[in-house]
Amino acid sequence: IGIHRHLACDRGFFSLLCEKFIAVARNHVPIFGKEENVSYNGLVGCFAKAIVGALNLVGSISEQQTHLLMQTIVAALKCDNKEFRAAGSILFCVLVPRVKLNEKATSKLLKVLSKMVHRVVNGDKGYNVETLGMIAILYRCQSSSEGSVVDKNKVLDLIIKHEEVIKNCTTQFNQMEDEDKEFARRLFKMLAVLCSDLALDAKPTESTACLLEIIVHVLNSSSTW
Repeated sequence: IGIHRHLACDRGFFSLLCEKFIAVARNHVPIFGKEENVSYNGLVGCFAKAIVGALNLVGSISEQQTHLLMQTIVAALKCDNKEFRAAGSILFCVLVPRVKLNEKATSKLLKVLSKMVHRVVNGDKGYNVETLGMIAILYRCQSSSEGSVVDKNKVLDLIIKHEEVIKNCTTQFNQMEDEDKEFARRLFKMLAVLCSDLALDAKPTESTACLLEIIVHVLNSSSTW
């Protein structure tokens, strides 16, 4: 609790911690990350808990903190280490719903997410429930007001890339745990909002038709939506 309060009150300490985390992600991990007996679990876990704890204590996140967290999230998500990417995902989900980002910031996040989705590491596909969740949160939280700064077409392309993941997340809805049901409902609502927003554009495209097919599949997967 003490370090959480210190981080929440001392912007210099908050800045120092973020900058050191970024430096490790950018400089240390690429060189030493794959060496034997090198583990970042403790470092990353302590950092993520401290930052999240501090953000839970502040009423609003300042512009300076937002800028630092954006740099931290981007560095973590781009890092070739699963612990750093997990921390980036957590901070992403804490920050994005609480602040209003500008177009440059949302474009940067979409660009990073796109690279993650198209990246293949040791045969594992880059798109998964975590990347799908971040895309959904970004669109739901940053496109709700007039003058949306989120590129709908880029979001659509990323959503279609997750078609298999979406179907897996919404199949057998009635047999899911409550937490999984809540995720599926929020995901379905985001898909419906995106489809509605795209319907306001000039003419439908093949990608829009694919989105509609995904929505129909989700609707057909359960009668209790």
